[in-house]
Amino acid sequence: MHEIHRLLPTTAVTTLAGYLDGGGGRGVDTARRLTPAEVIRLIEGSGLRGRGGAGFPTGKKWRTLATLEDAVDEPIPVVVNAAEGEPGTFKDRALLRLDPYSVIEGAAIAAHAIGSNEIIIAIKASFREETLRLMAAIDEINAADWMPGMTVRIVDGPSEYLFGEETALLEVIDGRPPLPRIAPRSVVASTSPTPTPGGVPTGGEVTGLADWSTTSRPWRTCPGSWPTASTGSGNSAPRRPPVPSSAPSLVRRRSTGLQSSP
Repeated sequence: MHEIHRLLPTTAVTTLAGYLDGGGGRGVDTARRLTPAEVIRLIEGSGLRGRGGAGFPTGKKWRTLATLEDAVDEPIPVVVNAAEGEPGTFKDRALLRLDPYSVIEGAAIAAHAIGSNEIIIAIKASFREETLRLMAAIDEINAADWMPGMTVRIVDGPSEYLFGEETALLEVIDGRPPLPRIAPRSVVASTSPTPTPGGVPTGGEVTGLADWSTTSRPWRTCPGSWPTASTGSGNSAPRRPPVPSSAPSLVRRRSTGLQSSP
């Protein structure tokens, strides 16, 4: 019986060249040839859902963010929640170590779909090996100019369990303790209260969140022929998030097309 690897590669992907040789990159290349609305329709048709636990439809989340984009002054950043903290869980860390490129590509597809040019990856500072893998992958992507115009940032967070809760994660990105906010999913943001179209106070910067294993999936949903539900299991699938940062001391910046700071 043929063994199917839906998420983890059999061996670690250690270089961008190896990732591209193995079929990586086709998803984001395809997405760039389509309009954001076309990408969202394809993701909706694929049945992709978040793998952080709630199983929220990825296409619906992206469509909501794309709509909100028109109501705010600045692009909505995509934030990846890599602050894995559930007892006994290691899937995100395993994916980070084996193939960080797929997650970055998935986040780039999400960014294109909602009209963003910024990706923020929030991860616990204690995940040192995973952070180093991410930094190396981002630097390699920058050097190859694989994602021109896209900014990718890494935010180191605390080891507290609450850091993994999406609104608490956004608080940390804004330089505050990991304490949850009162806000609906995928409509959360930063600092000063500003009403959203739904009347929900946010910090003026609307963000979209998704867990790490979700973000690694979009490129599989839209590679070359853009297969639909065949890439998932029924209505199950994954995706990644958006976020802004007002805490430079917490952010290690790796920006495509810009000089990386140490």
